[in-house]
Amino acid sequence: KPTDAGEILCACEKLVRGEAERHNQKIALEIEHGLPLVSADHSALRRALCAVSENAIKFTPENGQITFRARRDE
Repeated sequence: KPTDAGEILCACEKLVRGEAERHNQKIALEIEHGLPLVSADHSALRRALCAVSENAIKFTPENGQITFRARRDE
């Protein structure tokens, strides 16, 4: 069903922010305004994006930066 991927990305970023801060990692959130909804299973997309986010924290070196980005691909 129509899903706001940017909203899900924001939720995942909030979930992992504390862990990133414990590793002195910086998080940047870049979500393009006016993105169309995507056709997806909201719960499955959230699980997938949060899993990728957790891996980013795990494999980014201390003092590194992780960027969460949602944008339209022309």
